[in-house]
Amino acid sequence: MSSATPTSFGTVSNCKRRGVYRSRVVCRQLRMSATFLEAARARAADCGIGPDPGQSARRGPFEIFATHSTVDGHATIRVYLACDGQAASAAVASQTFDGVWTGNRMSWVKPSAAWMAYRCGWTVHKDRRQTNVLGLDVARPKFEELLLQAMVTHGHGEATKGDTSQQQPPDYKSSPVVVQWDPERELDPAVVEKTDSPFLRKLVETRSLQVGLRGTAWTSFFTDPTYVLRISDVTASFRAAHDALLAGELEAAKAALWPAGAAMRERRFDASPELTVALGISGAAPEQTTVFGVHLNTEEDYAAHHAQNPHANHYGGTRPDAPLSKVKRPCQACM
Repeated sequence: MSSATPTSFGTVSNCKRRGVYRSRVVCRQLRMSATFLEAARARAADCGIGPDPGQSARRGPFEIFATHSTVDGHATIRVYLACDGQAASAAVASQTFDGVWTGNRMSWVKPSAAWMAYRCGWTVHKDRRQTNVLGLDVARPKFEELLLQAMVTHGHGEATKGDTSQQQPPDYKSSPVVVQWDPERELDPAVVEKTDSPFLRKLVETRSLQVGLRGTAWTSFFTDPTYVLRISDVTASFRAAHDALLAGELEAAKAALWPAGAAMRERRFDASPELTVALGISGAAPEQTTVFGVHLNTEEDYAAHHAQNPHANHYGGTRPDAPLSKVKRPCQACM
C-alpha cells in the first residue's frame, strides 16, 4: 500500500486522480505563514471605519458604525454635516442651527467620516455649499428616537416604514426622516474612483447609513438643544486627511481624520430590536473566502496572499462570491 501525504485537498494520490493536486501545494501551505495572518488581522483592526479591535464580530452589510463619545455626561453619537463656511461659523458660534437656515429642504447627516469625505469631496473638490464639515454630537437616545421615525429607501423608489408587509408604501418624498443605505467608503491613497472625491475605495458589500431630515424632524434635530449637544467645525481635519492621502500617507490621513485615535474609532451602534427591524439592520457578515484559516475579502487580501505565493497557478475567472467581480479567481490553493 502506498503512503499518501495528506493535504488540504485530501491525500496526494486522491488529488492526482482528481487532477487537482499540484506539486507545490504543501509549499504554499508553509508559505501561508503567521506573517500573512498577522498582516490580515492588522488591516482589519487598523481600518478607520472598521470594528474596534475589541469587537470580535465583523461588520455586517447593514449596520450603523459611528464615533461614540460623551458630552456633559450624556452618551452621544457623532454624525457629520456638510455646509458653507458662513453657516458653519454661525452654527458653531451659537451651538444651534436655529436662525442659520430653515428645514424647507432635506438636510443629510452621516455617521461615517469617510462617506462624508466622499459626499463633500474632502471640502475642496465640490461646490461652495460643501466647503465645511461639522461634527454633530447627538444624544444617543434622541438619535435612536429620530431613526424610529424614518422611512427607509434602498435607492429604487421603494420605501418602507417598520412593517414591510404593508400594501401601499408611504411617500418617502414627504417623510420628515428618510434613511438610505449607500456603499461605505474607506481611505486609500491609491484609489481615484471619482476626481471630485479621490482616495476613497467603495466597499460594495458594506453599507453606510445616511439620514435625511426635513420639516418637523429637521426642527427637532437642528433647533432642540436636547438633540445636538455639541457642534464642532472639523473642516481642518478633513483637509489635512486629504493632503496626507495626496502625499500617499495613509496613517497620517487617519490620524488627521480621527485625531483622538482609538477614542474616535467608529464602532458598532447597538440598535434596539425595534430599530433593527425598522431600518433593516443586518449584522450577518458577507460570505468569506477562507484560505487555510485566513479570510480573503478584498482585492488587497488577495494581492497580499499572492505576494506570499509567487509560484501559485493564477488564472482568470470570477470568484463565486461576487459582487467583487473584478477579482480574479485565485490559485488552486485558494479554492
